[in-house]
Formats: sequence, structure tokens, C-alpha cells
Amino acid sequence: MKIISSGLLIIVLLTGCQQGALKISAGPNGPWIVAEDGAIYAYNGSGWDQKEPPGTADDIAICGTFLTILTKPDAQGRRLIKSRDVFGGAWTTYPSLGPARLKQIACDGYEPVVIVSMELTAFPDSVYKYYRDTQSWTNIQSNVSSISVMNGRLFYLSPNI
Repeated sequence: MKIISSGLLIIVLLTGCQQGALKISAGPNGPWIVAEDGAIYAYNGSGWDQKEPPGTADDIAICGTFLTILTKPDAQGRRLIKSRDVFGGAWTTYPSLGPARLKQIACDGYEPVVIVSMELTAFPDSVYKYYRDTQSWTNIQSNVSSISVMNGRLFYLSPNI
């Protein structure tokens, strides 16, 4: 976590980002960030271009040319998982995971992956992956604390491996 935080600080200092970045993801043309207000920005080589307005997201992940986001909670506390091409286009909204609390987003290939906390139960946090061929979410690992993607491969921290 120190390395990620240090990397984010270096990017912010070198690029002059003034948005107060919460999350960062590497895109095909450079870094993308989610600002404190939920706006999404992409670095253009000399500055930051706003790609989505404030209130859009709490977390982002980029796999290839797909931007995947975890939205800010709506009035009922529900969060959605959406994706679109980084170059624009319409958002795809994925099916709900029910009453689960969505904590972190990533992707495996071009499919979204999320850490889910089943509130009001004794179940540990789990990783769910969306499969386009079945159009459903599947639990791929339980008892997980963090997920990350590197070179298109999903990694997760779990004490039971």
C-alpha cells in the first residue's frame, strides 16, 4: 500500500493534479484518477482532462481500453458497477449483487471483479467476478482483503491460500 500511495503522490506532484485523487488506474494513454468529489480525470501528457462529472465514482479500474467504475451510493445506499470504453461511449450497467456492500472494483480480462461484504452476516468479504457468457456473478474467492490487476491478471490477498 505504501508503494501505491507513493506512486500516486509522485504522479500528483509531477503532473500538477489539483483534484485530490482517491484512486488511480493505468490507462492505455496514461493514468486515470477518481477525485475526492467522484469526478474522473485522465492525464493527457501535460494536464488532467475531466472525463466524468463529480458524483460519478468511488473506485475505478482499467483493463485494456475498458474503464470499470464503482459508483457512489445512491439515496438508498446502493452502488452500481458500470463500464465503458475509455475513449467514450455508453455505459454498461451490470446486474446487482443484492444487499451486498460493494467495497473495491477491479477487472479480470475485460470482465469486472468486485470485493463484496455481506453485511449482517458472518461471511467474510468475497471476490465476485462477472461472466458475460452466463451474464451472472460468481464467487471466485472468500476471505479476501484486497484485489489488484497487473498485466491483465487478477491478484487478491487472502489468508486462507
